[in-house]
Amino acid sequence: MELEGIIKEDLGVKYEFCLWYHLPNALSFLEGLKRVTDDICVGNMSKIAVENRALSVYVVSDKDDEIYEPDFGNSAKVSDEDASEEDDSQDLDYELSHEKFKWIVGQVFSTPIELKEAIRKYAIHQGRNVKFCLSDKSKLNKLGVRCIDGCPFKLYASWDKTRASFIVKKVNGDHTCQRNIAFNCQFKASWCADQLLNLFKSKPHIPSTELVDIVRKEFRIIISKGFAYKIKYAAHRRLHGSMKQHYLKFMSYVGVLEQSKPNSHFIVVTDPCTNPPTFQKIFVCFEGVKDGWVGGCKKIFCIDGCFLKTFLGGMLLSAVGRDPNEKMYLLAWAVVEDENNESWQWFIYELKKCVPHDNGKELIVISDEHQSILRAVQLELPKAEHRHCARHIYANWNKSFKGEEMKLLFLEMCQSI
Repeated sequence: MELEGIIKEDLGVKYEFCLWYHLPNALSFLEGLKRVTDDICVGNMSKIAVENRALSVYVVSDKDDEIYEPDFGNSAKVSDEDASEEDDSQDLDYELSHEKFKWIVGQVFSTPIELKEAIRKYAIHQGRNVKFCLSDKSKLNKLGVRCIDGCPFKLYASWDKTRASFIVKKVNGDHTCQRNIAFNCQFKASWCADQLLNLFKSKPHIPSTELVDIVRKEFRIIISKGFAYKIKYAAHRRLHGSMKQHYLKFMSYVGVLEQSKPNSHFIVVTDPCTNPPTFQKIFVCFEGVKDGWVGGCKKIFCIDGCFLKTFLGGMLLSAVGRDPNEKMYLLAWAVVEDENNESWQWFIYELKKCVPHDNGKELIVISDEHQSILRAVQLELPKAEHRHCARHIYANWNKSFKGEEMKLLFLEMCQSI
């Protein structure tokens, strides 16, 4: 595909044309000009266009001595002295500097979504509270924008069939309003989440107060803690997907586990009154773990629960044993809605199916003094020896007997039992 020396015949007259493109990040206009002569040049031009999302392309006569930079109907020769200034004012690479960007008639956008995104970034980075006043949602062929009441800024763009793109037709780019740092109708939580996605990848549990400071420094907009939580929710949804979609795949995951480990113990409880059924709780005890505890561990396990710090909440219940090396050995775990009498009794009832027992005979159960645990062990394992956790006892004992010496005496007392 040779592009140099294209011949065009018009009423018997031959014209030779050549193709040039301009690098968006060049220091000056002339330094950034590159001529397209072969397929390699075309490949380089395409690569630069994809990386920068914008590229200025010129088709000029091969006999011209100077390159003209298009001015959307007001073309003028560009000299080396003012090339850099004009490049900054009319460059359509919106990613470079939104604060210096100015709207002019003739700017081209491939889709209405691209135009709306450019307007949103312009409004946020320049602190202008602009909004869409004209939008044909059925055909998406025209778009109007205005600022607050009393400000003369207006913009109108429509679809151009001949160029197959959106063209800015009318612009009044003057603003008489002041920068608004308290409210901007174009600043959405979902948009901010997209801009800060890398931040949430590295710090998924960033505090809302820190997020408020980051938004203030990055976009010069003051947001509330409630809005910061909305940004965090949108970002987590972008990264991890919808919780509803995850739970819809849950039964398939459990089915695969049951096929691969048929002797494992998996129990899923759902609410059948909803469609699809709503997840309530699950109990998990793998076959290999169960056999290892029965064959090589002491007949003792500790049960406890902790909160799940997710948007949905819930409790994680677990039973942890001791292996021959005096290390922790996770026997079973469950996810339930809350830590109450029903949840603990259900957990210990399912746990009985995984361990040999005679109503708890020769079993030792260790827990804190939670009343629901005491009740469930008494009902499901009445013959088990139920002991209380030393750490929880010390937490209460330390309130009255403080000091390192008392702590050492307490530990010696526990080891002597």
